[in-house]
Amino acid sequence: IEGVQRPTMTRAINRLADAGLIDRREDPEDRRSALISVSLSAALEETRPEAQNYVERFASVTGWQPLMILLLGGAVRFAEYDYFQEQVVKFIVMKRGLASEAGADGEFTDWKALEKFVDAFVERGSG
Repeated sequence: IEGVQRPTMTRAINRLADAGLIDRREDPEDRRSALISVSLSAALEETRPEAQNYVERFASVTGWQPLMILLLGGAVRFAEYDYFQEQVVKFIVMKRGLASEAGADGEFTDWKALEKFVDAFVERGSG
């Protein structure tokens, strides 16, 4: 439909599917997929190769070949961890120099990169 934005069309199709007016089926020939890996290793330029290595090993072991891959730094939320998780994360965060003080929450997600990645994936899927 000309002149209709993709998100608007997606919402309309979702409403039709929810109402049982259309039936969605997977195309067995269409195997587009994307992998977003979230790790503290991806937060710093000097440890990104380590994060990339994790992803490559994962792909090798599983045999999954995603169309696109994104490495993100994620976030640290100490209040959500039990004692042992907190100690491990504090060690990693302080070792990598990701926090100015021990136990301080940190946000390392590059939200603009994520948005750009998702837009590129959607664009590739519509072409």
